[in-house]
Amino acid sequence: MIREKDGETIDRRMAALLNNSIFERLKVLKPSAVNKIVPIYGDVTQTDLAMKTQDIKTLTSEVSVVLHVAASVMFKEPMSVTLNYNYEGTKRVLKLLRQMQKIESFVHVSSVYAQALDGGKIVKETLYPPPANHKELETFISKYDNDKEETKKFFQQRCNTYAYGKALTENFVAENHGTIPTCIVRPSMITSKADEPLPGWLDNWYGPARLLYNVSRGWDRSCFIRREFLVDMIPVDYVANLCIVAGARNDSCVDVAVFNSCTTGANPITWEDAHKRMIEVTVKNKLNDWPYPFVLYTQSKLLFSLYTMFLQLIPAKIADGWLWVTGRSPKYTKIQKKVINVREALSFFLNNSWVIECENTRKLFRSLSLDDQKKFPCDPVNIHWRKYLEDYQKGIENYFCQGKVGPNKP
Repeated sequence: MIREKDGETIDRRMAALLNNSIFERLKVLKPSAVNKIVPIYGDVTQTDLAMKTQDIKTLTSEVSVVLHVAASVMFKEPMSVTLNYNYEGTKRVLKLLRQMQKIESFVHVSSVYAQALDGGKIVKETLYPPPANHKELETFISKYDNDKEETKKFFQQRCNTYAYGKALTENFVAENHGTIPTCIVRPSMITSKADEPLPGWLDNWYGPARLLYNVSRGWDRSCFIRREFLVDMIPVDYVANLCIVAGARNDSCVDVAVFNSCTTGANPITWEDAHKRMIEVTVKNKLNDWPYPFVLYTQSKLLFSLYTMFLQLIPAKIADGWLWVTGRSPKYTKIQKKVINVREALSFFLNNSWVIECENTRKLFRSLSLDDQKKFPCDPVNIHWRKYLEDYQKGIENYFCQGKVGPNKP
């Protein structure tokens, strides 16, 4: 479904979608496949998903597999707004599913961070108890919906309203799917493509992309974490492939299977190793902005502040002074403000290190034929971090910094 936004027409937005590099390649390799894409306007925040009667008839008579990915990823929205998208929106989708005459499989895409608690260590592939009941939610929203401090307390160790809403929604799906075969896919931080159709392709700054980019450019030289902490990132094509495979093998009308799409449980990498590899590739290609990029790790707030001051803020002021003297526009102080904002936005993930289990995902992958394993790679063990991070860095440079997609400024 495509939701109209900011006055853009559906045709215009669909044209933009079909004209990006992935669909351009699809049109070259298999032109007929593009004709199978039928865009239907919808809005998960509205009654009946704001669909036309004829579109609802088409869906209820023709669709057999539903992948529910629609969600708000604005992590700082009030609880009521997030729940209207992610919780109530899922209710509306399930209502439509119950009308579908040919429905065979429902894949609900959640997030591992729905169950990754502050101070926690492990996220299992299982359903967890809901963090609150509906009455408690209504009471909280009526009293504290726009109160940021009270909202943080209500999170119950979750990172934001998005994760909280996803935790509630998982339980609603498990309890209300009826006789529809249903499973849940939980990705961790989604990053650029590993293989198909273009290694390194990405179209947003979500996940660790901007943080790793700042480090590789030499702008961020201090990190308030333990160097052995794990970063869990998963290529977007692995997530898509898992959704397809899980949907195809989804045949239980009773049990709701959970598949974590993640890496720390089977193919872990530390923040330090990720930093080193991104720096290595950037320096090799002479793309670092400041000389000799490096990172100092500490869990001392005093040292962290000192490192930031002497290794980043003061050099930024000096560099801006030189730019001003030579008749150019200062920029490094502004960059440092963005660097610090990124740190703060990711602080929950930097201050925690979870092992996220993925044996259900790996077992599902092993059940495929060798041919299907090649077509739908989703086992995180097969990610070669050295090559993948090189492609990731090149993807950031090619698709963002050169303005091919998204904003062309860091």
